[in-house]
This record gives sequence, structure tokens and C-alpha cells, in this order.
Amino acid sequence: MKPIVNDAGESYIHVYTTKAAEKGKANKAIINLLSEEWGLPKNSIHVARGEASRFKMIKITSHINERFALLQNWVKENN
Repeated sequence: MKPIVNDAGESYIHVYTTKAAEKGKANKAIINLLSEEWGLPKNSIHVARGEASRFKMIKITSHINERFALLQNWVKENN
């Protein structure tokens, strides 16, 4: 898992999983990975868009300041 910034300045996270893309197994694996990496409860991470796609939008439901600080620190540590 690593952060990526494209030429337009948009930020993405590239996540790999070996779970099959069937019956939500890959989505669950991604949620588990993000939960573990960021120390967030699994029920606060949701696939907001792209459940059946390789490209997903993840929604994190937590306090906005905590979420922003968490992601900002994670990007700094992983660049």
C-alpha cells in the first residue's frame, strides 16, 4: 500500500490484495488492511463507490480533524 499523487495533484492510495474479487472478499480485505494500517475500527471504513471495480472510493466515518490528521501523517510516513 502506498500513496500516489498524479500530475493533476490528486492523491490516491494504491492497495494490493490477493483475495478473489467475488462476493465482496477483496473489498473486505481492503477494509481490513486500511483498518489495521490506520488504527481505525472496521465499521468506520466503507466502500462508497466502485464495489465491483478495481478503482474504489473509500469513505471513512470519524471526526473530520482526526481523519485529516491521520491521513496526513500516514502520507508523510509513506512517501
